Amino acid sequence: MKPLIEVLGSDKLSVIKTAAGALGKLSDARAVKPLFKTFESENSALIKIAAKAIVKIKEADIGDEEKKNILKFLKSKDPAMVMMGASMLKGILEK
Repeated sequence: MKPLIEVLGSDKLSVIKTAAGALGKLSDARAVKPLFKTFESENSALIKIAAKAIVKIKEADIGDEEKKNILKFLKSKDPAMVMMGASMLKGILEK
């Protein structure tokens, strides 16, 4: 787990995307905070992967309707919509 979290700080986008996806599959809550840091990136594909990983990890803390709405935004090809979904996710989990 720790090596994957450390890889999120890499300067190689493909490596970060792969690590974010793997962290989502592991569903370990320790990854949530580091995954949120990827939201600072301007790369909507990375944000989409990280946000989906967070949804998977924290799905018990997200209502079904909220989850449905967030995932709808994250499926968009529009980077602004992806950012909106990520922002909604962060807002819900920081309550």
